[in-house]
Amino acid sequence: MPLADPRRLIPWLLGLLAGGSAALSFWIANPLSTALFDLVAMLITLALLLGIASLALLHVRAVLRRDQGWLFSLALLVALGGAFIAGLLPTLLGPGYLATTGFVFRYLYQPLAGALLALLTFFALRAAWRAFQVRPGEAALVVGSAALVLVAQGPWTAIAPQVAAILEWLQAYPVLGVARGVLLGVGIGVLVASARVLLGLDQPYLDQ
Repeated sequence: MPLADPRRLIPWLLGLLAGGSAALSFWIANPLSTALFDLVAMLITLALLLGIASLALLHVRAVLRRDQGWLFSLALLVALGGAFIAGLLPTLLGPGYLATTGFVFRYLYQPLAGALLALLTFFALRAAWRAFQVRPGEAALVVGSAALVLVAQGPWTAIAPQVAAILEWLQAYPVLGVARGVLLGVGIGVLVASARVLLGLDQPYLDQ
């Protein structure tokens, strides 16, 4: 039995204790799960800070060495520092600087994020074209569903109330039913995977 090995038994017991207390906290509050959640939040914050520091150090080195594309590294560092300073202004200088932070995120960050998402449209069209070449039937179904959703978001639905009602019905029943089915499938998969880890059938935290 794999769990007869102490090198596997001890990590499994720790995982069972942590996972069981976290699952039990949904019904009964216990101090162990609260401490574990706080520890996880601290580890996530630390990992985020280390990731940002590693990324900044990597691009600082690229700028200092004048590597190929160092101007992009410089732009990233300027954007990173600007966002960091904008986030600190309300804390350091008072809530009056919230408007400055809101201006940065509303008129700089959001347009850039929208432009990046707009670029994904061309990649989606390319992927749809390749899918039509491989499996035209399934691709037609997916592209047709996507086109239907896009049409439902347009302003022209106000001109034709009947079309708007049909699209609203499609979104409220078939589309929502499929989305709920996908979420249920994901939830069942997560539940089965979690049960296998808690029972020691799978031990992804150990080197196989």
